[in-house]
Amino acid sequence: MLENGSGLDPYKKIDYDILNVHLDGEITGLSSLHRAGNFKTSTSSDGKVELEGLFGLHDVQANLHWSINIFGYKLKGTAGGVTDQITTQVKLRVDHEHGKILVASLEPNYIGKIKTHIESPIYIPFADKVITLINDAVANLLKNVVAKLIKGPIRSAVQVEVDKLHLLPDLGDLENIDLGLNQ
Repeated sequence: MLENGSGLDPYKKIDYDILNVHLDGEITGLSSLHRAGNFKTSTSSDGKVELEGLFGLHDVQANLHWSINIFGYKLKGTAGGVTDQITTQVKLRVDHEHGKILVASLEPNYIGKIKTHIESPIYIPFADKVITLINDAVANLLKNVVAKLIKGPIRSAVQVEVDKLHLLPDLGDLENIDLGLNQ
């Protein structure tokens, strides 16, 4: 859906702390944003027209560096994770005055299974506990950061794409106008 990635990939502003684990790195796959089904059109009693449907992302991947401080020793390594699918409920509203379609809301509603991997160049004391902490941090990072990105840059990217849609000057029969949102 997004032309040339719309500047979403890679997302490098990751600086995340959870418990005693620090993560930084990048997330890729955000430009895979696509329509994930047909949109439903409805008209409210006050005449406002809304379109509702799903957008999705696939193969969203985090490539991260981790560090943890244990008893004064700073341990470092790499970690990553990938989720096969993320879907987002989007609601679009027709602005009758300006003849535009606006993104009214965007809420993540499904984040698929997250597979993680962790590497360390040295022996880690209490390795099972540390790896569990890092694994949980990577999974939480993917869920939380992607959810925030959906409400920020991804919302903006959807609005840019929606702005390319043209409404007919006669808005009388909006339920029967083909906006190109149905497969």
